[in-house]
Amino acid sequence: MGKMERIHKKTILIIIGILLLLGISCMNCCSTEKQQNAKTGVYPAERTDAILQGMEAENSVSSGNAPEQKAPVVYTGEETIRVLLQNSDYQGIFHKEVKLSCDTEWELHYGLDGELTERHVGGEEVLLDGNSAWFTECARIVLSPAEDGGRISLLSVNRSQGTPSYRGSMEIRKTGQGFVVINELPIEEYLYGVVPSEMPVSYPMEALKAQAICARTYVYAHLESPGYLEYSAHVDDSTGYQVYNNTAEKEEAIQAVQETKGEVVRLNGELVDTYYYSTSCGFGADERVWNPGEEKKVSYLTAASISEIAMQQDQNSAEIPGTEYFTAQDMCRGDYFHEFLQNPPETDFERQEPWYRWSITVESLDTENLRKVLKERQEAEPDRILVEKNGDKTEPVGSNAGNTDSNAGNTDSNAGNTGSNAGNTGNNAGNTDSNAGNAGSNAGNAGSNAEAAGEWEDIGRITDIRIGKRGDGGIAESLVIKGEKKTVTVLSQYNIRAVLCAGGVTAVRQDGSKVELKMLLPSAFFEIESVKEGENMIGYKLYGGGYGHGAGMSQNAARHMAEKGYTAADILVFFYRDCKIENVRTET
Repeated sequence: MGKMERIHKKTILIIIGILLLLGISCMNCCSTEKQQNAKTGVYPAERTDAILQGMEAENSVSSGNAPEQKAPVVYTGEETIRVLLQNSDYQGIFHKEVKLSCDTEWELHYGLDGELTERHVGGEEVLLDGNSAWFTECARIVLSPAEDGGRISLLSVNRSQGTPSYRGSMEIRKTGQGFVVINELPIEEYLYGVVPSEMPVSYPMEALKAQAICARTYVYAHLESPGYLEYSAHVDDSTGYQVYNNTAEKEEAIQAVQETKGEVVRLNGELVDTYYYSTSCGFGADERVWNPGEEKKVSYLTAASISEIAMQQDQNSAEIPGTEYFTAQDMCRGDYFHEFLQNPPETDFERQEPWYRWSITVESLDTENLRKVLKERQEAEPDRILVEKNGDKTEPVGSNAGNTDSNAGNTDSNAGNTGSNAGNTGNNAGNTDSNAGNAGSNAGNAGSNAEAAGEWEDIGRITDIRIGKRGDGGIAESLVIKGEKKTVTVLSQYNIRAVLCAGGVTAVRQDGSKVELKMLLPSAFFEIESVKEGENMIGYKLYGGGYGHGAGMSQNAARHMAEKGYTAADILVFFYRDCKIENVRTET
């Protein structure tokens, strides 16, 4: 072997090694192209907190993604993000057909290597369907404006703004299930479409800036963990990640992004998970809202009071004389939680928000839909929907289940508030199950007596539904559904919210307005009171507070903080404890 040949082979090996380390690869669209070699992303069972859930646009909800461990991200010069665009009404990622146009001249690239180009005039519409000749040689085409500032309109998709238009380029892939549409654009420009879709631009600028920094941090974290590896896409445009371009770009949002350009939230040099949600009940939760019973792993997400007193005390790092409020651990107890719901502190930032308190009354229990949702959730997360035959062993959750109605005689004293003692679902709820930390003694195999998903009709008549355990801050971590024949334990806030919303419910907010909910309860911060006839449960009443999963930044709290003069940095370090606002280009 000659010297030059050895050098060439060595060079090739070095290049391959670099590509493997960086996760760089070609698009996976043709058999002749190389497979992508990026890190595998996580596609969690809990994809979404529901698409606005009948709520006004100004109360949009954020990601319901569960926390995952991420490697530190060091800025490498990467400036773009690839966003998979869902179809109309966010029903899925596949499009039956794709219709596009551009407001400037634009180019269509196709062929095995994208070497073929067609030039189209501005305003010209193109329909892509199963008969489109561009996909003859390769299952991918790319459309891009020929002029700076050009926008591509996706005419076959509807969003709240109507027909959305996009910066950057548009890639369309043909698959056996339909077309996949991916928008690639600079990260900062992507945020122009995220901020107004996640937070109303009527909010104060400091709140919008806090939202922009959260959104940017979220983006850079997902560059290392793409959610759609098979399509080389980092995120999609739904609440499963961050809502993007559902609301058109607004000047205020662009200003917030530009004034915080490159700023992210870090702890000890590492990007943090900047989860956010619409409205708190006056208390937040930590990351265990997705992993109930596990040890707390993330220090910056805490279950804590969201009030002006708490914020002032946090900033001063000292007790403020004459101020007392419940701790996160207090809220685990039903009696404390009940008192907090019924008599909220005046200093809570969101005290006047409609979703701060809400009630739901189900007069006729929809057992058919309840069983249907239980089945769906067990199929999605079998270790979090546990079924036991009554009498086989002790009930999976609720060592003090007998106390759930200890004050039932007083349930009408505050009937307008859904039962004065509804919160007494067990004064010892914090130790309702010796095995609660692992979701039941048989969580590893979904319970030794777990039933097949098709046998839900064997539960028998439902006799009771109660909270089994509360986590720090008062969030419901487990729900016990007792039937004549079997008892079902539902774990995690998302599953609980889905099950109790089965068949749809009507929420009455504290301002008297009514909202129809089809998929999820507003939050898992609630009390439940069973309505019975004899031994049979015929309905239930809920009284709760907040909208969203409860972990990270409350957007409406950020709004009111900004109105009181707090800066974006003040807001973020309050919700993400001990963190710093740094530029993403800063060496870590």
